[in-house]
Amino acid sequence: MITGAGDFGLDDLNLVRRRFPDRRVTLDGDVITVWPAHPPAQ
Repeated sequence: MITGAGDFGLDDLNLVRRRFPDRRVTLDGDVITVWPAHPPAQ
């Protein structure tokens, strides 16, 4: 969990995206969500 003093910005979003390069990361005001990875195709 990351706690900020206010809404997150694009710099914060890009920081999290670099931390989880293979995951979908979205920003909604004061919430950054890292979505679960999809299981590999069989």
